[in-house]
Parts: sequence; structure tokens; C-alpha cells
Amino acid sequence: MHLCNICNYLTPSRSDLKKHYLSEKHQILNIDDCLITYTHPQDNDNIEDLLNYSDEMVNIIDDDNTPTIININNNNVELTLYKCITCNKYYKHHSSFSRHKIKCNKKTNKVTTGIEIEMQKIISEHEIIKKDLEIARLKTELTNKDSNVKNLQVQVNNADKVNLQNNTINNNVKISKIQYLNVNFGDVIDINTFITNYKNEYGLTNKQTETLLDNYKNGGINSCISTLVYYLKESAIQQYKEIKGKEISKVDIILPFILSDKYLREHFEKNVSGEWDKTTMIDNIKTIVGITDDHIYKHHNTYMQLTDPQKKKLINGVLKASGYSQLSQISSPDLYKIKEDQNNETKSNENVNKTENTNDETNLSLNQMENIEKDSTEKLISENQMLN
Repeated sequence: MHLCNICNYLTPSRSDLKKHYLSEKHQILNIDDCLITYTHPQDNDNIEDLLNYSDEMVNIIDDDNTPTIININNNNVELTLYKCITCNKYYKHHSSFSRHKIKCNKKTNKVTTGIEIEMQKIISEHEIIKKDLEIARLKTELTNKDSNVKNLQVQVNNADKVNLQNNTINNNVKISKIQYLNVNFGDVIDINTFITNYKNEYGLTNKQTETLLDNYKNGGINSCISTLVYYLKESAIQQYKEIKGKEISKVDIILPFILSDKYLREHFEKNVSGEWDKTTMIDNIKTIVGITDDHIYKHHNTYMQLTDPQKKKLINGVLKASGYSQLSQISSPDLYKIKEDQNNETKSNENVNKTENTNDETNLSLNQMENIEKDSTEKLISENQMLN
């Protein structure tokens, strides 16, 4: 664009501007020496060159098509420019601005895409490193836990070897299972006392027999086994409380028979003399099963009517529920040990009995001697009378 600043004449043609210089209007004003020719900057020139001309109203349109008007010196000459907000370049033609915008956006997108790709790589690498660190931490924790479990297992195995193996080493002396029972479980109620009490005052109640009978009818012999073992332990708890004055939980209760191995070849029973015996006979277990059936008949006027195979399965199930391995699960190892005062009392009673027996024998010997002397005297008197 070409401008005559004196006459405020604007034309796009340079030849027209020259004609204006020769016009009467311009000549009258006699301001040829003030003639100013202005040519607008070309595309991509800095907008500061345009704004140096102070007599224009410049209408700037951003690439979002929102015009921004800059008014310079309040003159009414208006010029429209197109601004690229990406690179801050100005264009006077919309077509050139559109071409530039396509290129500029592609270039910007490439740069942006490249930066985003690099950022995504960095984030991905960071996530991978983070996951690797987390996996390493979990592996370390798992290794430590495995080590602790192995140590605990070793301790348990060592305890089992010390306490429950067939030949337990105690103070460098090998003892058998039965010796271990006699040393550590000498205060268990003997089986004869248990059976007698179970038959009488510590037997099954009406509710217990009803439950036992219902379980047998609905769940079969297997359900009956677990129920019977539960009630036998309840009877034992009552007997220990009344007879020995001990409060024993169901977890710690020991019945007077203990299975030696899982093959049911033999088991241990606590006898009347206070010792544990190893036996293959199951007569006492049969008696317990028979007493149970009698209690059911007493309360409900009916028997379980077990077949021989069912009776055998019930007996084996009761034995299995009282296995030797359960001894290691007792909360207090001294729970069934005979205390010193009990031993002293027992020994004292034995000594008293021995003394009484000795006195009886002595008295018997004196009486015998008196009788012998008496017989001898009578015999001599009789002989003298015969001689006379």
C-alpha cells in the first residue's frame, strides 16, 4: 500500500500515487517536500515495522479468526493482518496465512509428537524401573519369610524328635514311647476309672444322646465318630475337675487310651496301677462304644443298631482321634506330670501299707509260735499221763 501522509491518500498502485503528487489538490497544499511513501511490509516481516507508521488502524486477526484491532493515532486508515499464534508471524493475505498455518502446524506437531514420545519413553522406563524395584523388594521379603518358615519348621521338627520319636533321647538316655508316657503323662485318669465314671454319673445326657443318634441317622457313622469323640472329651473334662480338681480345656484333654501308630496295630492304655501299657486288645474301646449305645437306649428306648463293620469303623475312629502325635499340641508340658507331693504321698501310702503288712506278718508269726508251744506242752502232758 502507498500513502500520501499530507493528503491522507492511500492507494495500492505506485503509479497512482505519482499521479496524486501531480494532482491539483496536492499542489495547492504545496507540501511536496513532506511527501511520504509507505509500502507495507512483506509477508513474514516483523509487525514492529508496520506499527512504526503511526497513522493507521491495524486490524489483526489471530488464527482462531478472532480479530484484534490496534488503533494508531486515531486515523481512519485500516489495515487487516493475520497472525499465527504458534510462531507470532503476520500475514496480510489470508491465502498465504493458510499455507503457513498448515506447515507451521505440521512442524509444531512433529516437535510436540517427538517431545511426547521422548516423555512417554522416560515415563515407561521410570515405570519399568519402579516395577523392577518393587519385584526385587517382594522377592527379598518372600526370601526372608521362607527362611523364617524353614527355621520354624526346623525347630518344630527338632522338638518333635526330642519329645515324640520312637526312641527319645533325654539326658543322653534313650527312652521309648511308653517310658515317655509314664514320665510325662502319669497323672492321666486310668481307663478303668474312666469307663466306670462314663457308665454312671459322667455318662451321656438326654440331649447328647439325641444329637448322637440324629447325626448317625443323618450323617452316617463318620458323623457319629466325631460326635462321640467330642462327648468323650467332655466326660473326661468333668472327671478331671471332680476327681483331680483340674480345669482342663478340650484342646488339652487326654483320654486314657492313645494310638501308637496310624496303622492301628497297637495302642497305649493307662492301667489301674498308674502305668501305661502297650496292647493290641480293643476290649476297653468296645466297652466304651457299648456303654454309649446303652445311654442312647436309656434315654430314647432304641439302639443305634450298628453292624460289625460299623462298630469296627467307630472303634478305629475313636482311636485315631486320640493319636500319639497330639501330645505335642498340649499347651503345658507339665499338665499331666505327677507332682513331687503326689509322689511323696503315694510313697508314704505304700510305706504305711508295707508297715501294716509287716506288722500283720509279725503278729501272725507270734500267734503261730504260741500255738506251737501250746501244742508241744499238751503233747508232753499227754505222754506223762500215759507213762503213769
